[in-house]
Amino acid sequence: MAIKCTTLKNGIRVLTDERKGARAVGMCLCFNCGGAHEKTSEKGITHLMEHMIFEGTNKKSTDVLTQKLADLGAAYDGLTSSWANRYPIRVLKSDVEPALKLWTEMLQESTFPEERFEKEKQVVLREIDMVWDKPDTVFGELWLKTAYPRTKIAYTCIGTKESVSKLTAKQVRKYWKEHFANNILVCAAQGAITHKKFVGLCEKLLTKFTRKVTLPRIEAKYEGGMKTKIRNQNQDWIFMGFESPKCGSKDYFAASVALHILGKGFTSRLYRLIRGRGWAYSIMPMGYIKDSIRVYGIRLQVSPENVNDVLKIVSKEYANFTQTVTRQEVELAKKNIMTKELLQDDHLSKGADGLAVGFASLGKLVDTAEMCKMYKSVTLKDVKRVAKQMFSTAPTVAIMGPKCKTPSYKTICKWLKGE
Repeated sequence: MAIKCTTLKNGIRVLTDERKGARAVGMCLCFNCGGAHEKTSEKGITHLMEHMIFEGTNKKSTDVLTQKLADLGAAYDGLTSSWANRYPIRVLKSDVEPALKLWTEMLQESTFPEERFEKEKQVVLREIDMVWDKPDTVFGELWLKTAYPRTKIAYTCIGTKESVSKLTAKQVRKYWKEHFANNILVCAAQGAITHKKFVGLCEKLLTKFTRKVTLPRIEAKYEGGMKTKIRNQNQDWIFMGFESPKCGSKDYFAASVALHILGKGFTSRLYRLIRGRGWAYSIMPMGYIKDSIRVYGIRLQVSPENVNDVLKIVSKEYANFTQTVTRQEVELAKKNIMTKELLQDDHLSKGADGLAVGFASLGKLVDTAEMCKMYKSVTLKDVKRVAKQMFSTAPTVAIMGPKCKTPSYKTICKWLKGE
C-alpha cells in the first residue's frame, strides 16, 4: 500500500502507511523543530520541554494521563533531536481513537506545571550525566566540531548541566508557544488503519494549533580539519569523512553506495583489510546530513597501537577508490542496501516515527519503494563521479581515546592524494 499524505485546513500534514493484515498501529506526532533552532542561552530547552509535555494537562494530572495510557497497553515515548521533536505511540488497532485522543490532549493542553518543573529538571540533569558518560556522545560532538568548527549547531541537543539548570518553567512555556505550531507538525500512522480514518481523527482532535511559525534555515560552512581528544577508554575511535551531497539527491544515493563498498559488512574493503588483521571490531559508515550540515564517512574503533596503520589504509582506499571500484561492487552494495531497507519496511521496524521524521526532514514523501528505485538507478559512472568529487574535499579526521601516535593532518591529506 502506497504512503498517502493529506494537508489539513489548519496546515497539519497527515501521513499514513496502511498495512493490511497488521494488528496494531504506530502513530507519531512530529514537530520539525529541535535543538538546532535553540539560542546558545537556551541549550537543552526543547528536550526539557519534551519531558514537561508528559507532566499533565488542563484536564488530567500526570498520574491520570500515565494510568490511562497504561490501561490501553500503549508503548510510547518522547524524542528530541537537533532537527525534530517527536512523540511516537503504538497501540492495538481497537485502541487507536482513545490513544490519539489522549496524545493530542497532551500536546495541545500541557500546562508545564511549576510544581513538577524542578523535579523534572533534576531528571534531565541525571540524563545529561548518563549521556555524557557515553563515548558516542563525546565522539559525535568531536567530529562534528571538526567538520564545522565555526558553526554553532545544537547537535548535543540534550543541553549542558549549566544551561538546563538556568531554565525556568516560564521560559519553557514561552518557547513552546513561539516555536511549535501547526505548520511544522506532521502526524503519521502505520499499520492497521486507513488513510481516511486517520485523517478524520486528526481533523477532529488537532484543533488548537492555530499559529503560523516559519523557522529560519540553519546555514553552516563545511571546513574539515583534524581534532584529537584524549579519553580514558580501551580503544581509539576514528572518524574520517568528507562533505556529503544533499540528502535525497541522486548523488547522495551514489555516495551511500560508495561508503557501503568501503566500510559496511563482511565484504567491504575496510572490513577485509582492517578487521581481517584483527585490528578492529566495529567499522561502519556514518554521517550527519541535514540542510547545509552534511558530513559522511567511516567510523572505526581500533586498538591504540594500530591507529597510524589504520589511518594509512583508510586514506589509501579513499585515494584509490575511483580507479579501483568495480561494477560488481556497486551492484552488490545496491542489493545489500535495498535488502536492508525492504526487510525493515516489511517488519514495520521504521514505524510511524521514521515516516514522520523522514517527511519532516525532507519535506516530501520518500517511501521505501521510491528509495530502492533511486538506489537501483545508481550506476558505476555515478559512483565514480560522486566519489571523485566528495573525496577531494577537505577531510574531517577525528580521533578519541588513549594517547597514541598519530600522523599529522598534512600527512593524511598527502595520503589521500596518493602521495
